[in-house]
Amino acid sequence: MGQFKGTIQEFKRYIGPFCRNLIQQITRKQKETIGACERCGAVGELEAAHVHGRDRNDIINLLFGTSDSDAFVDVDLKCFEQAFKREHDPIEKVIRVLCNSCHNDYDKKTSGIDFSKREGKMQKHFEKYLTDRGYRTITKSGKPSTVSQYAKGVDAICQREGLSWDALASKISTIVKIYDIGGKKQHIGERSHKTVINALRRFEEFVRETRTI
Repeated sequence: MGQFKGTIQEFKRYIGPFCRNLIQQITRKQKETIGACERCGAVGELEAAHVHGRDRNDIINLLFGTSDSDAFVDVDLKCFEQAFKREHDPIEKVIRVLCNSCHNDYDKKTSGIDFSKREGKMQKHFEKYLTDRGYRTITKSGKPSTVSQYAKGVDAICQREGLSWDALASKISTIVKIYDIGGKKQHIGERSHKTVINALRRFEEFVRETRTI
């Protein structure tokens, strides 16, 4: 398919339409299988609504590891297509089949809501847990250090798995095995010098210790 070199903003501008068409291909069978609006049960013309926090641009940001629109990327488009498809599997974690009315209502109810606030309480407790155990919040040069990196690592897995922090906590032992050595997503756990898997391990310890208090 070729190679793309440019900023993420440019990628979304030029490759975004391709991603939109790809989503239509991916969701066509799901709409046929469901056959009715998952909310009101209406039949007829159905639409695919991305779960909040997992729309096309969110997934692009996740795959590139940043939401910085000015970040430069050099990506093999075939590899990107395969990764983009994987982020829609299973389809149920990313897409809701809705009628037009329910789709519009869903978008209205989710737009403008800061979902991070609902997750913020557990994240703050996790960050305090790390700080209390000697992990640094900032480097000597003033940049975010381990505490921030681990919190972002856990949050990234929440987005990837389509889970809230609470839901991730309830199955953290299983998740760690998946991203740890020998797991089917080991390659993701090893990203950023193993920051992801180390973050999940610390989160597992946090969950275990706080539940026994």
